[in-house]
Amino acid sequence: MLACGGTTLQSSGNQITSEVVWNEGVNGGATGGGVSDFIALPSWQGNAIVPPSVNPGNHLGRGVPDVSGNADPATGYQVVADGQTGVVGGTSAVAPLWAGLIARINQQLGRPAGFINALLYAQEPGAGALNDITSGNNDITGQIGGYQAGPGWDACTGWGSPNGMVLAQALAGGTSRSAGGSGPGSGASGSGVKKEHKRPPRGGRKPSSKKSSKTSAGTKRSGRRKR
Repeated sequence: MLACGGTTLQSSGNQITSEVVWNEGVNGGATGGGVSDFIALPSWQGNAIVPPSVNPGNHLGRGVPDVSGNADPATGYQVVADGQTGVVGGTSAVAPLWAGLIARINQQLGRPAGFINALLYAQEPGAGALNDITSGNNDITGQIGGYQAGPGWDACTGWGSPNGMVLAQALAGGTSRSAGGSGPGSGASGSGVKKEHKRPPRGGRKPSSKKSSKTSAGTKRSGRRKR
């Protein structure tokens, strides 16, 4: 599963001018994110420097999201529903954004890209396939101390929003060092904005939201042997 977080994105033409964590406070929406108290930290997430959960026990588990995209309804997606046009947002809009982008990448490759989580986490920081989001947090109250965005992976926006063309090149097995151009179907989020991911030590991480990603680990099947 590819977990998607949300951003507020401002653009001029096909260039991103500002992209921060989506957080409208108590009267609006905000991205989720956190560290699971139940799901173990995957091996492919080992280089992300996922912090311990802020819940009692400080479990070090699966961190979410993996990636992000424009989710603010004020800067979101124009839709037609029941004959009426409007603009919508939310991370529920980011998920189909990524699904559509990966579908187009699959078409371009002529084959499925496969399980891309491990490939995304293996990308060299600053390579341009993802636009790092370093400003904002997902604390909607301003009092409980949400997870803070910063260079590299964070529990607000993951590795960041997609640069579709460079991401397609990376998933094809080519170099992802040269950013530029707009990605297939990614709109402004596909602009070639290159950012350096210089990760500071996490020891001074700000207190985090008590919200954590809790994902069912599935149901065990049991049965009796037939004689």
